[in-house]
This record gives sequence, structure tokens and C-alpha cells, in this order.
Amino acid sequence: MDTVVFTQTTDKLNFQSVVDNYSIVKRDYQWAVDNDFWFDYVHDIDVSSDIDPSVFTRNGNFWKVVPLILKGEVLEFLPAQLKNSFTVSTLLSLDVKPVLAIFSILDPHSVIDPHSDHDDEIVLDTKHIPHNERNDSVVKYHLGLDVYDDGPAGLVVNGVDQPVQEGVLSAFNETTVHWAYNHTSKSRGVLIVSYLNSQL
Repeated sequence: MDTVVFTQTTDKLNFQSVVDNYSIVKRDYQWAVDNDFWFDYVHDIDVSSDIDPSVFTRNGNFWKVVPLILKGEVLEFLPAQLKNSFTVSTLLSLDVKPVLAIFSILDPHSVIDPHSDHDDEIVLDTKHIPHNERNDSVVKYHLGLDVYDDGPAGLVVNGVDQPVQEGVLSAFNETTVHWAYNHTSKSRGVLIVSYLNSQL
């Protein structure tokens, strides 16, 4: 997959099966929210060994996540309701396994500052290799799940503003500068799934 802003899914990935069932994915997301199963967003996690759940904290950050999959495997500390959920089982059944899958929750009237992500460091253990010398990058898929309509909520990639809408998929190379905002009166929920560019 080329580095294209807001590109659609590829036949090889067949992510459309997730999009077509977004209402079921939303139900899984809502279960996590209703059962208060979330953590503050964590940027740097040492994933060289099994994830220790203690790295995830709950200090009430404006950006919260529900971690689901890391390096193609379900996280063991998930409750059974999520571990056996439609979302997790469907993502793991696709021909291409995700690098990372999370539900992302952005509080009302919040902005995630412009940044670029490097999940290839997580998967490929490439922190010691300059980015311009790496052979791979990560494509990030955003699927809108829970977006209130009393104000704008969006994703901005390389200066292009894309409204976040329920059931609508966006994808971009995560090394591109991007940021998100939620100017509604309720939390915004999306499914974020990352894949190695070379797999697509």
C-alpha cells in the first residue's frame, strides 16, 4: 500500500468484513466503556517480553484506550468478553494479522496534538535504526464507532481534515504527521488497527 492519506482498504487485507459489521464492533466497544475497562494512552511500552498490565494506568487522561491485540496476538489480561469478542476474533481471522488493535476514546472538547507514530519500533524492534533506513512502516486504520453529532470530530493527516463518522473507515501511513480532535459534548470512540505496510 502506498503512503496515501485516507486510502481505502486493500483486497489482501479484506478489512471490509470489519467495516460491514461496525455495529457489532461498536457493541464490543460499548461493553468496554460500560464496564469501565479502559486505560490512559501509553506512548512508549517495552514489548520485548510479555506485557505487564501494570504499564497501563488509570489517571483520567483525556485520551484513553482499550488495548486488544499486540503483535498479532490477543492480550492475555483482557476480560473474556473482549478476548472472545467479535472484534478480536474477526481481526485475528483475517489473512493479515494486526500489529496493534485498540479502541481509542477521546474525551469531549479534547485535542490530540500533531504527532507521528512508529509502531514499527514495537513490532520490528528497530529503535536503533534511523527511520529513513527502515524497510517498513505501519498503516493505521481508523473506524468510527461512537461519534456524537453536536460538534465536529475529526482526524487531520498531513493537513487534510477528515470528519470522523460512525462506520466510515480511514487509513494512512502513521509516520505522516496527524492529529485528532473531538469538539462534541461526548466521548468519541474509534477502532484503531495498525498493519505493516509490507503486508498490504
